[in-house]
Amino acid sequence: MSETRPTWMLVIDAARRLSARGRSPFKLSELIAEVQSRDSARGRGTIQPVVQGMTANARKGPLSPCGKVFLRVDHGFYKICDLDEGEAVPTISSAPPRTSSPRGRARHLGRTEVRSRLDALIADFDECVEAYDRLVPFTRSGQYEFHRRTIDRRLALGSVEAAIFDEQFTELLYETLQRWGIGRRASRLAPLAEFRRTLAHNADPLLALEPLTLELLTEGLEAVSSSINLLVSNLAVVENRVRIVAGTKTLHHVLPNLVPPMDRAWTGAFFGWSVLDPQNNRALILDEAFESFAEVARVTHPSRLVGARWRTSSTKVLDNALIGYCKVHGIGGTPT
Repeated sequence: MSETRPTWMLVIDAARRLSARGRSPFKLSELIAEVQSRDSARGRGTIQPVVQGMTANARKGPLSPCGKVFLRVDHGFYKICDLDEGEAVPTISSAPPRTSSPRGRARHLGRTEVRSRLDALIADFDECVEAYDRLVPFTRSGQYEFHRRTIDRRLALGSVEAAIFDEQFTELLYETLQRWGIGRRASRLAPLAEFRRTLAHNADPLLALEPLTLELLTEGLEAVSSSINLLVSNLAVVENRVRIVAGTKTLHHVLPNLVPPMDRAWTGAFFGWSVLDPQNNRALILDEAFESFAEVARVTHPSRLVGARWRTSSTKVLDNALIGYCKVHGIGGTPT
């Protein structure tokens, strides 16, 4: 027996069935077994992180579209909150506690300089976007054409779920990544069949992020950034350890209103990544970049500039502005 619904829906149904049978609070193992009775293909490794993301007093797991609907009442025991009866769910951060901060790593560029660059980018945002249009550095054959076709296909399909299971979209995205330099030099792009499998296996956290738009993101920023970091880690797009570039470029095309593409040549140069940061401090530098992009997006509203050529989405306009700033100020541009 198999189900096409996302895992979080199956988890809620399973919890309600257990509660109706008098099994509340229930064990995590019971909840998992109940989900698997409806879809035996869902493994524990798929179900448990989703449950954690749905639990108010758990500090891990991907964001869930239904929010925090479980309480952990003892070790390994959970209950579902009866929201219709007004049962309160504790409000806590869903992001895991940070063991360190971007401010604590050995920085290649001082915080004051990064802050100055962000302020200038915000102040001159439209001019930086126009500078990108004039000085566009991406001229390799097919870079724009495949990117545009991929984004157009994503928008035509209308949803993350439709896109990641669509053969045409996944083939276009796979080709776009190659045209964008993934699979060159030390990067080894996974075979197309494996690329499609890894998107499918990460469907639940991708679907959880689908409703979010970067320029409207005012709450839960750390939790969203943590979910993106987890996806970058889990998406087996490339076979090497360093996945921030391939991961964000993939997520950009799946979630074009939320995730800007990032690379060493421009994003890394702007924020001052060291050579080893993408390998040793990936979570920290991704958090810093994502939260900075969100700040710029909230102030400048890049969606108003979406249009022809490379202005394909609000987060690509953000990326364009950053690259335009770098081009004007002679920053970056080294190979990815």
